[in-house]
Amino acid sequence: MKLFQSRRKIPISRLVSEESIATDDDTIESLQVHINSGNWDRLRSSLNVPKKKMKKFNKNDKKSQKRSFRSSLSSSSHSVFHNDEADNSKSLLLDACKQDAPYDILKNLLEIDPLFASHTHPDSKRTCLHVAAMNAAEYRVIKLLVDAWPNAGLARDFFDRTPLHIACMSSTNFLSRESFLLICRVGVRACCTLDRDGMTPLDHAIHNNVPSDCLALLKIYTEKCWLSQSSLGSSSN
Repeated sequence: MKLFQSRRKIPISRLVSEESIATDDDTIESLQVHINSGNWDRLRSSLNVPKKKMKKFNKNDKKSQKRSFRSSLSSSSHSVFHNDEADNSKSLLLDACKQDAPYDILKNLLEIDPLFASHTHPDSKRTCLHVAAMNAAEYRVIKLLVDAWPNAGLARDFFDRTPLHIACMSSTNFLSRESFLLICRVGVRACCTLDRDGMTPLDHAIHNNVPSDCLALLKIYTEKCWLSQSSLGSSSN
């Protein structure tokens, strides 16, 4: 399985206005401010500037502007959500997921760079999928993140918990059956993963009284996981 699916990136010249290109650092900071304040309309405006407001460059200028903006995204050190040493640009999607941003916002950020999906918080080590599972995000958001980074289902946070563990730790703000099934499918091996408390996702699900239909699904996938591990152990011997 490829780590990232092939995705056509939107040209930076279509995403950033003449004024924004002139002040790359301010652009990064303003995106962060809009995300952390939940000002989605302003963020949409920043990410989807009308074509008539675009500055016209020749080919060399366009390449230069793309490199400049990419560089600003990868080198900015100021962050509202992370510590000052963190790479602010890579945290844009993670920050947006934490604020439970609308689907179109997340999609636009991933179109800037699909690698945003693999960024982890420097302290909690949680990924975008961890946060989306915690927020019980809608199915299309879960699918968007999984499509961008299929291995996200196996990523572990500071407590060795996968997104599936996180999804099983709340019964009041729970994922839809469709979303839960998707996380189970992309993280089947996570069903057998023990966190630092020695608990599997199923252990957390039973403890937190998750919906019965999701619990039934998890039991099926957990059994498949253990059977798979047993067969691998037998073959190695």
